[in-house]
Amino acid sequence: MAADNPDPRIVNGTGAAQGEYPAQGFLQVDFDGNSTFESFCGGTLVGARQFLTAAHCATDNTGNELPPERFQVRMGSVNRNDTSDTYSVIDNDTNAGYDPTVSDANDTAMFTLNRAAPYTPLRVVDLGEASLWDPDTVARIIGWGTTSFMGSPSTLLLEADVPIVDDDRCQTAYLTDFERQTMVCAADAQGTPPGAAHDTCQGDSGGPLMVPDGSGAFVLVGVTSFGIGCADPNFPGVYARLGSEPLNSWVHSRIPRASFTSSPASPRAGESVTFTSTSSGPSGFTTFSWDFDGDGQFDDAGGSTVLRSFGEGNHSVGLQAANPAGDSAVSRRTIAVGPPVASTSGAGGGGGGAGPDLTLPAVVSASLSNRVFAVNRSGSAERPVIASRKGTTFRYRLSEKARVLFTIERALAGRRVGRRCVKPNRRNRGRSRCTRYARFGRFAHAGKAGSNSKRYSGRIGRRVMKPGQYRATLLARDPAGNRSKPRTLTLKVVRR
Repeated sequence: MAADNPDPRIVNGTGAAQGEYPAQGFLQVDFDGNSTFESFCGGTLVGARQFLTAAHCATDNTGNELPPERFQVRMGSVNRNDTSDTYSVIDNDTNAGYDPTVSDANDTAMFTLNRAAPYTPLRVVDLGEASLWDPDTVARIIGWGTTSFMGSPSTLLLEADVPIVDDDRCQTAYLTDFERQTMVCAADAQGTPPGAAHDTCQGDSGGPLMVPDGSGAFVLVGVTSFGIGCADPNFPGVYARLGSEPLNSWVHSRIPRASFTSSPASPRAGESVTFTSTSSGPSGFTTFSWDFDGDGQFDDAGGSTVLRSFGEGNHSVGLQAANPAGDSAVSRRTIAVGPPVASTSGAGGGGGGAGPDLTLPAVVSASLSNRVFAVNRSGSAERPVIASRKGTTFRYRLSEKARVLFTIERALAGRRVGRRCVKPNRRNRGRSRCTRYARFGRFAHAGKAGSNSKRYSGRIGRRVMKPGQYRATLLARDPAGNRSKPRTLTLKVVRR
């Protein structure tokens, strides 16, 4: 059946708005090797450089991979003739399970573009999300293909909605050509007049079959593969089935993915949490940046493993992983932080007791690159002392073994609004001045009973302390979860 219509297929679609589908790409194919790019397909950006399309768009008639130089990808415009953002292909990874001489199963191919595309990739459905693409779910199809069977292609990107259909209906239509494991179908209800039906058509191959993910965004569940005719409800459009194995693993293993673990899984307020990147993908990540304050900027810490602590409540944590080739990925999730462990005492208290006694905190001045710390214990800055190349040493004494969290904050100018000191802006320009503190970073140290010292270089991740006023807060927590009272010291960074 693939021989009847190997290049399927948007019929009765409407024009898509510029920027509505940033992950959609126009794939030009030079099947004959004469540099004319005589054919085209669709495709979807699923990673910074990863472009998913159909295997039959990436191979010759016998299923042999075409070399990467036979392809060009255009992105960023609903007009397929817009060449302002064109990419070459440096790798064609066609599914090894695709054999057009046998069937159209496993009709997927992953291209690697020559550079990262500045568009948001479309998320690929995960295993366990089958309910998103249940039969009768209304899916979205898009493409520049012909608007009727063997008709003329569209210059502008078109969109249409078609319901997912159950496998039995597809099996009845295509008999042995339909393989439930790697194919899924979508079409209007049977009996819909041909002139009113929607479907993909020639030139739409490789494009996406998308469904809403419940958050207002789309998720990719299929790749346009084949069909008989166009917009005939008796012959639904067939798509590569990305939501099931083996295609789900095949696709995801070729997309750089950012992920991380946190330990403990259910932290308490003030407790140090270890965040470890578990990111994966076809090429390794080398840079890891973290967002711990939920502002969308990945500038709070760097490194594959970092320590952090939080106050009680829900906190958005994000990780951005990248490598020099331009691959990048982002992962974000909410960390629920419980209340601090309460101390108990008295008869029948059942354990607990007073928190660790954090006493005699002290800061020893030291050098930081071409800058010097000066200590402020009484409110008036002391003169800088002799510099040391080893960094600043925090000295403190513990009554018992405990983990000490160091929080560094920078003093910034603010305006008083009620009881709060907030960032200056046009609205509060006339308010009284005040000093507010912005978090610079945190780190932890495993302390022992008695005297302790912890050297600090003045750098957390990629961030280096600039000249100005800072404060350091030390908070200890013993193995039982009891916490000390915080001790705060003021630092001043001055140029040498």
